[in-house]
Amino acid sequence: PKKAYKIDMMLGLCDDFIKAFIPSCYLEYSGSMNHTTFGYPEDWPEKGETVKAVREKFIKEILPVHMEYLSDALKAGGSKFVCGDTVTIADLQWYPELRYFLKGVEAHIPADCLNAYPEVIAYIERMLEVPQIKEWYSRH
Repeated sequence: PKKAYKIDMMLGLCDDFIKAFIPSCYLEYSGSMNHTTFGYPEDWPEKGETVKAVREKFIKEILPVHMEYLSDALKAGGSKFVCGDTVTIADLQWYPELRYFLKGVEAHIPADCLNAYPEVIAYIERMLEVPQIKEWYSRH
């Protein structure tokens, strides 16, 4: 029960992290969920400036909160992964999200945005050492 609780907690933390970032994507992209969904006009000259401001705020104010929680969880457990010494579904949810932020593919999200969190960077590196994960990412 204790490990299941921690897994649920870490899944929830990752969900919160994703939900905090996703609105900036909807503001930028077209499709069924875009800036008009949030009340902005179709022709919106300030779109680029707004996306930049939202993402910069995310990096400055929101990302640190989530990375500190994740760092604390990794330090407190004294383990290789977020919920112990074996990979759980929580790791499989966290890893691709963190990896995405290291790619530098989103405007106004620097590829080094996680460098201030050495526990998180070390965790990402450990995840890529897992043979099945390493194999998957070598092919995709």
